Amino acid sequence: MIDVVFLLLVFFMLASRFGVEAALPFPLGGGAGDPPDRLLVIDVRPTELRINGTLTTQEELPNAILAFAPQPNQPLILRPKNGASVQDVLTIADLITQEKFSNLVLVE
Repeated sequence: MIDVVFLLLVFFMLASRFGVEAALPFPLGGGAGDPPDRLLVIDVRPTELRINGTLTTQEELPNAILAFAPQPNQPLILRPKNGASVQDVLTIADLITQEKFSNLVLVE
């Protein structure tokens, strides 16, 4: 009987969550309104970052986004490539939202 209780205790300890969950809102599609003049695609890779094919760094990312998309409501497409981790994408998404760009779209 004690073995069963111990197994249940271990099961519930491993199945429970102990961290704080955070959520970033990623829209699934565009809303009503005029489409943007051009799309802004940000390729997130493990070792590099590209905006519409142009190589950039995390430090240069806000200025590069402003050069491509001067309006803060412009949709920005985040596309993980070559095995980029979820943390890589979330780091870039957090950096972008700090610059008041909130219309992020995550694609595979």
